[in-house]
Amino acid sequence: MRPVLLLFALTLATIFNLNAQVINNPTEGFKGKNPNLKVTQVVLSDTSTVLYFKTKHPAGNWIRIPKETYIQPVGDTTKYFVKGTEGIPFNKKYIMPDSGIIHYAVIFPAIQKKYQFLDYGENVSNGWKIYDIALTADKKLSAYAFLNNEWFNSNTAKMEIAFFNGVAIWHEKVWKCSHVKNAENRYQFELQRGNQKIPVTVVRISDSEIKIAAKDSKATCFNNRDLCKQVADPSVYTTPVVKMDSATYSGYVKGFSPRYGFKTITLHVDNILSQNQDTYLATINDNGYFSIRIPLYHPQYVYVRSDVYDDAPYLEPGKELFTILGEKGVQFAGELATLNYDLNLMESYDDINWDELEKRVVNMSPDDYKAYLLALQKKAYTRLDSLRNLNKVSAKAWQVKKVDIDYRYISQIMEYDWQYESAYRDAKKLERKDTVNIPPYPANFFNFISNEIANNKLALISNNYNTFINRIKYLDAVRPNRYVWNFKKIYEELKKSADTLSENDKKFAALILPDGSISADSALRDVPDRFNKEHSAFISKVVQKEMRNLYFTKIDSAFGISKNNWAAEIMNSQDILRPISQEFTPCTQSELADILSEIHDPFIRSYITVQNDKTLKQIAANKNAGGYFVNQTPNAEGDKLFDAIMAKYKGKLVYVDFWATWCSPCRSSIQEIKPLKEELQNKNIAFVYITNESSPEQTYKNMIPTIKGEHYRLTNDEYRYLSAKFNISGIPHYVLVDKNGKVISPELGHKSNEDLKNLFQKYY
Repeated sequence: MRPVLLLFALTLATIFNLNAQVINNPTEGFKGKNPNLKVTQVVLSDTSTVLYFKTKHPAGNWIRIPKETYIQPVGDTTKYFVKGTEGIPFNKKYIMPDSGIIHYAVIFPAIQKKYQFLDYGENVSNGWKIYDIALTADKKLSAYAFLNNEWFNSNTAKMEIAFFNGVAIWHEKVWKCSHVKNAENRYQFELQRGNQKIPVTVVRISDSEIKIAAKDSKATCFNNRDLCKQVADPSVYTTPVVKMDSATYSGYVKGFSPRYGFKTITLHVDNILSQNQDTYLATINDNGYFSIRIPLYHPQYVYVRSDVYDDAPYLEPGKELFTILGEKGVQFAGELATLNYDLNLMESYDDINWDELEKRVVNMSPDDYKAYLLALQKKAYTRLDSLRNLNKVSAKAWQVKKVDIDYRYISQIMEYDWQYESAYRDAKKLERKDTVNIPPYPANFFNFISNEIANNKLALISNNYNTFINRIKYLDAVRPNRYVWNFKKIYEELKKSADTLSENDKKFAALILPDGSISADSALRDVPDRFNKEHSAFISKVVQKEMRNLYFTKIDSAFGISKNNWAAEIMNSQDILRPISQEFTPCTQSELADILSEIHDPFIRSYITVQNDKTLKQIAANKNAGGYFVNQTPNAEGDKLFDAIMAKYKGKLVYVDFWATWCSPCRSSIQEIKPLKEELQNKNIAFVYITNESSPEQTYKNMIPTIKGEHYRLTNDEYRYLSAKFNISGIPHYVLVDKNGKVISPELGHKSNEDLKNLFQKYY
């Protein structure tokens, strides 16, 4: 049925139902991440509740009304689930038409007519939600309802002020806004924040233009930023772009209420020096305001994840970005507003059509693949230059996007083997066990990697430089194939750093052969086993250093990137900082001095020192940390071992995480779930973490105080029983156990916090 006919038919049905209550264009509250979804009408009758929608999405995209869709009157504890739809198929994908606009209706059970508002939601991951849909028709819009908008200074295009139903955003802060009086398009308000009160006068020129006066400042403002004069800022980033500093990310969630079931925003920050993604958590206040100050040592995109907004705003050390989130997506204010508007304008300039690439790559040689991507890169540069010639964006925004394009395509070229294998497997429908013969790289394939490209310190302004460093570092062409352990070298290093050597250390020295290997005498096997166990962290550091030396020899030979170059020092710092920052294994002062002798860049030297000190302080503070429990492994074997561990948590839902201290995805997932654990801390759920002896004991002891939950460190033999039981082929591996100790899911897989929360709710 066509949308017009649908609405006509349903309107007729409403007319003949004399008891129906019709609300046209009801006001709406918070909309989550779906600003293009609009409720155009609500019809309340004795037999049903019908919501009419208009939604806008790109042609060819699909939408779906899942069976988990519900409405919930505000003040009612019951969710009323969908009965059917009109104008769009129920619980099936619907492809958006060429117009990109669709009208449809969703039908729910009848609700009592005593309620003033209802919420609409889809009880699935990232489901659409609209809160506070009004169930009473607006009798008359207030005289100043037109003000509910963001207002931009006509001369600067920067946000001057914003009004939202009793709230004002001014100078990047949230104020209570009270109407005082109005006369002939002249309105007076009072902004209040704490004990501070500011009078504001607004003169209405039209629905889209006002004049505003507040505290010695006057401006003409438009509610459409495109109507404002926009002068491109000519300033650019210059080296050095690195400094020990922090940035502030703050904002306001329009229409926020604590009852919406979320109160946090997570920021993920790529750290090129540690090769880690640092995670920070901002809490949304009851009035919708949030603010967080995060360590940031160079300009970059950060990744925001929340129920409100998922995107990558651009931050800069020493500056603040303020965002208004909700209907219309995101609006920016503060020092970095213009830069972020400009970057959003160019967001798609370095996009790659992955479907097209997958179709093509199976028929491409490495050189064909490289030529194809370089041609796409050239087109992206042309688009970017045309925008600069029109003076439409700031010089910094152009500069960031230019570097994005530089390193996006270069990094992608280095992924030929990955892309070819993946596309070939999909095209031929191969199993994992089937091998793929990947065409070899020609001798001069990597000639696009120059010293200038690799060692460009300004490239830090783009996150794609981080990807580029990663791709070089893990190129099979330059990775050492294997490292032969030299215990003679390890023992010599130990003698230099250790205060004393144990009797077992001396016995071990006697087993070392001239070539650096050790005697294979089985009668003395316990001596090297004990040596390896007691010095595992130290041995790891020595081996990593030797591996780095081998690696830098190869990349110097391949690309002319010497050990003292900027790119090489970044890679070096990643290997040095991994055990320090991620595995909680700091260096002694003598070890640190030895490490710093390998680093020449003063900022990287300083950063490593700061991070080592930070880890030492964190370990000291962790001694008083609570919320984690180290458990003795029950005395049981085989299948009985897991049941014996679970017995302690009878009556609780149990989320089991098999992990290791050295496993980066494990640590990232543990960080990711932190906000959910805090949110569910009063629920009947136990979080159990299981590892084995591959997690060095001291590293394990240093790390687990940062992981709230129940901890077990099994012997390798014990761990093998559980690996077989749950078919653990890699970690992290998750298992869900119900309140009676019964395994619900032996291979849960990685899930978002929202999916986990919905899953947990079914069982606790």
